[in-house]
Amino acid sequence: MKNHPIIMILTAPIVSLVYVIFLPFIGFAMLFWIILKKLANVLSLISHRAFQAGGDALRKTVHFTWVPSFSYFAGRKKKEKP
Repeated sequence: MKNHPIIMILTAPIVSLVYVIFLPFIGFAMLFWIILKKLANVLSLISHRAFQAGGDALRKTVHFTWVPSFSYFAGRKKKEKP
């Protein structure tokens, strides 16, 4: 689909204005995303250290082992018990 050159010339200032208006919001959204990511990493580290300090029974009951990106079509290898 090809646009008429007159339509493109008339809509260019409007599209540019929308871009200029929303660019700071995109920057703030990226900044907040980075801050939230760093905060999540810090909280994850704190919780990991808290579970390490706790007993083995607590760690085994709360540990989350399911990983959605893994698929075990041929079955999962069993861990050997010492």
